[in-house]
Amino acid sequence: SDTIKVNHSRTSLIGDRNNTFKECRYKSLAKEPGSDFKTVVLHVSDPFTDSITLRDNDDNLVVECYGSNNTVLSRSYFSLIRIKKDLELLLENNYQKHVVTHSPKETLSVLMIGIDGNSKQNFQRHMPKTRNFLLDNLNAIELNRYNKIGQNTYPNILALLTGKRHQELLESGWTLDKVYDYVNEDFIWSYFSKAGYRTGAVFDSYWVTAFHYQKKGWDKPPVDYYYRAIMIAQCKDKLMNAFNKYCLGDVPKIALINDFWIQMASTFNNSQSNPYFGFSFSVGLTHDDNNLASAGDDLYLSFFQQLKDKNIINNTVIIFFSDHGQRYGPTRSTYNGMIESRTPYVFLVFPPWFHRK
Repeated sequence: SDTIKVNHSRTSLIGDRNNTFKECRYKSLAKEPGSDFKTVVLHVSDPFTDSITLRDNDDNLVVECYGSNNTVLSRSYFSLIRIKKDLELLLENNYQKHVVTHSPKETLSVLMIGIDGNSKQNFQRHMPKTRNFLLDNLNAIELNRYNKIGQNTYPNILALLTGKRHQELLESGWTLDKVYDYVNEDFIWSYFSKAGYRTGAVFDSYWVTAFHYQKKGWDKPPVDYYYRAIMIAQCKDKLMNAFNKYCLGDVPKIALINDFWIQMASTFNNSQSNPYFGFSFSVGLTHDDNNLASAGDDLYLSFFQQLKDKNIINNTVIIFFSDHGQRYGPTRSTYNGMIESRTPYVFLVFPPWFHRK
């Protein structure tokens, strides 16, 4: 069983002499059935001052700590990857069918990490540490002359995930006023699920995502581990977003997402018989200002270092990509700006043994 512990080395940093740390509680959240924009509270814990054991199905958590005058001093968010027994039975069955049908020599997990509006050139300028680590330490393959196929995020990400254009979805009978549940079978994560993979997805915005901006998202979670309930709660939290929109309190939002993937890879990467597929697409950092990519350099460098240090890369193919370059601003009207808007990047990282093979 999992527990939450209070970090007492930090409780003295919040509140003041008239409002000292008193206790904490956690709330367990879920996406509201039938909506991709609302959450429901499943459970509120008893108060605790040191630690508390989580209930079995509590995985999206908001932990609030209160002062002696009962005001909220801090709020923390956790999206935990926890084993779902019924799901494991289903996926084990799917995996055995996959092995019988296709006889794979080895099974690799797949992790796709995307950043919005970050051109190949902008990535080289603003995230040199991450780029150098990919090329020098992870032996990444960079695809040259990789370009976009549509103006904005939606057509590029839709094609990446389904192999289809928007028009093709419309021709199948789906319309924009419908949720994506009707066409979720077309998404690559559904194919991975049928092959016995645990699936996860992260879109780091409440509404500025490929499938939520002027669209309805999903009624039911499209994947097994959907970073949505916690994302909705984070985006609506005025207290923890007060300092700046890129952090929750003193924690960068990217760090929380990266931790989610480290958890998933660590939980399901210990053998080839329980693979996972993860898809992550982040708009928060670069959507409004692509110069802010530099603020993510150390965060992504740390993420890839962890993937290497924890030996996660030994069973996982990593696809690190973007959808297009800068689409707005004065640079866009220059020749170089036009080229950059059309040149995203993609890096492929294979396990070391894969290269030797």
